Amino acid sequence: MPVVLLVALILSLMALSFLRTEHGQRVAHRAARSVRLGAKRTSPVQFGERLREIAARLGAKPEDVKVSAAGKLSPEKWTIHIPANQSLLKCNLAVTDEVAASGGRVEDAVERVPREGNQYLEMKLSFGGKTTGGKTTHTVIFTKSKEVVPMLRASIAIVIDDLGYGDEPLMDEFLALDYPLTFSVLPGYRKSKAAAEAVLAKGKELLLHLPMEPYGYPGISPGKDPILVDLSEGEIKTRIAKHLSSLPRVSGVSNHMGSLATQDPEVMRAVLKDTKSRGMFFLDSMTTPGSVAKKVAGEVGAVCLRNDLFLDTQSKDEKKVGKMFERAEGLALSKGKAIVIGHLYGGTLKALKDKLPELEKKGIKLVPVSYFADASAPVL
Repeated sequence: MPVVLLVALILSLMALSFLRTEHGQRVAHRAARSVRLGAKRTSPVQFGERLREIAARLGAKPEDVKVSAAGKLSPEKWTIHIPANQSLLKCNLAVTDEVAASGGRVEDAVERVPREGNQYLEMKLSFGGKTTGGKTTHTVIFTKSKEVVPMLRASIAIVIDDLGYGDEPLMDEFLALDYPLTFSVLPGYRKSKAAAEAVLAKGKELLLHLPMEPYGYPGISPGKDPILVDLSEGEIKTRIAKHLSSLPRVSGVSNHMGSLATQDPEVMRAVLKDTKSRGMFFLDSMTTPGSVAKKVAGEVGAVCLRNDLFLDTQSKDEKKVGKMFERAEGLALSKGKAIVIGHLYGGTLKALKDKLPELEKKGIKLVPVSYFADASAPVL
């Protein structure tokens, strides 16, 4: 074999091996995202939002991010204070990755060590292509604070199910928790829309909790106009559309019950093709270990997430729910992420109030469940 062909074969195998890794898949995702963006460039406001998200992932608090507006001759300046034990290289890579995906350029990135003070990273960025003539439009400076904080090693999402049934005295207390919880609402009930509006009013994430056929149906009812195994694809689409139109600003869909329906490949193919067409993700509540949702999602190219653990189906007791939460923390730390589901129970509320303030001290970040639907989201 000629040397040139041998070298090309080796490089191709190395590239294929890289793309099979998690990091390689993320790089490919961002490259594809850049191509999809085409001529559409990220606006300064959108890039600012991304930069704040990056800062938060790196351990910076909102008050650690300072922004000075651009002047006639000076670029917009960002100063971000990160924990003393955070890596400036990680900062550099995170910003470089986002700038590339947003259609910009990193003109310069230098780590500096002043005679007095802490080492810092200065990055000069440009957006706008020919309109800026390659001039710097943003300067981002990462400085290290004296504070050492636990490095985030995992992410966890908590979904609170079954809102909308009726009078739910604990709903307001759950919504008052100052954490990015996700809530799912059952459609078709008198209080469904009001519950959804309450979730959104508190800035929380909302899912449609789609009723699906369980074993034992119709003796066991999943709710109004459920997805049944004997429905046609057209009728399944009609019912999903009806339920989605009854609730405002839904981010994704999860199954309510569905121990029979989620084991049916044709039913799940119809459901997942529909969620894909709407740009939504599907969260498999895993009411049965025989669910085929993840497998079918791979076949149709849909985004499907999986529940890892129910917090309170075995017991509503605060201490036992707390033990289940500790199991969820262990899962998150071992896998890098976890999704768990709870309900509007008093024991669950008390357990969350007790456990959530300690999460970040353990290196776990609480996120909305949609965080995991973005292929570019890092597993912290």
